[in-house]
Amino acid sequence: MTARSVLLLFPFIMYFAHRTDGCQQKLYATEMQWLDEELADLKFAQHNIEGYKDAILDHRKYRSLNYEINQLVEKMTKELVENVYAKIEANQMKDFDWISQKYKRDMYIAEKKKKEMEELEAKLNLELRQKEARRQEVEGRVFAEREKARQRELQRQKEEEEDEKRSRDVLALQNGQFFAGAYWGEHPAVTKWNARKALNKSRREHERELERQLELELVLLLAQL
Repeated sequence: MTARSVLLLFPFIMYFAHRTDGCQQKLYATEMQWLDEELADLKFAQHNIEGYKDAILDHRKYRSLNYEINQLVEKMTKELVENVYAKIEANQMKDFDWISQKYKRDMYIAEKKKKEMEELEAKLNLELRQKEARRQEVEGRVFAEREKARQRELQRQKEEEEDEKRSRDVLALQNGQFFAGAYWGEHPAVTKWNARKALNKSRREHERELERQLELELVLLLAQL
């Protein structure tokens, strides 16, 4: 097995050695001698040795030619690619000025649009901040007005309770004088108090109506924000 491996590798070893030191004739003679010895050691018949030797040499020539062909193809491919890239680069250089101008124009347009969008965004943000501030202002006003209305309503309820108490006192005064026989008809104090009571009631209703209108206006204004 070892002898056969050496036998198969020997042509390539000798070929590269021949390419290295340039002793073609000497190496060829040595190779032939070694082939004869190896084939004889493998117990081949003499009339078959020449055939095996020729086959090995042909295989070596085939590998050598195949290597040279591959090298040539690689070289031609490399040259072709370099030429193609050179042509592409030449065409690009012709269009470089046009590409540069187009690039500058596109960059200018893009920068202009970016600036416009930034200005628009800043304007919208300002409007949103102003709107939010206005909304908070209106909400604060609504809250304050509602609190004032609540306090006024409490005051009015207190006044109404006092009016009712005063009405009972005046009515008791009139009834007392009536039953005592001191006065017939409506007592002047009752007449005066009824007029004042009606005026107070009208005033309170007017205040409530104004508060309802103000509440409605503020709610509508808040809904628009």
